[in-house]
Amino acid sequence: MRQRNWIRFPKDISRVTLKPLGEDASGLREAEVIDESFGGLGIRVLDAEGLEIGQRIDVVYGQGSITATIIYIDDEENASYRIGIRWIEPPEEDEDEDE
Repeated sequence: MRQRNWIRFPKDISRVTLKPLGEDASGLREAEVIDESFGGLGIRVLDAEGLEIGQRIDVVYGQGSITATIIYIDDEENASYRIGIRWIEPPEEDEDEDE
């Protein structure tokens, strides 16, 4: 059983784009956001080929990109894969908001 470090909360967006680090645009894939926390996301993809536990990826999330690590890949019964990703770099806050 997985231990969660952060509480889950309602997702802000429903889809993200994944890009494995070091790959060109041909490695891009869309993912459905299942849940999110301050520490990362739970996502679902139809094809997990080329994705591995421990792999670093860029996640296009809203208007920005965040680097993350894949922490698990679970094969689901409905021919999809649930993937857990943990943020490596926390999202940067917009400096204009503080002024």
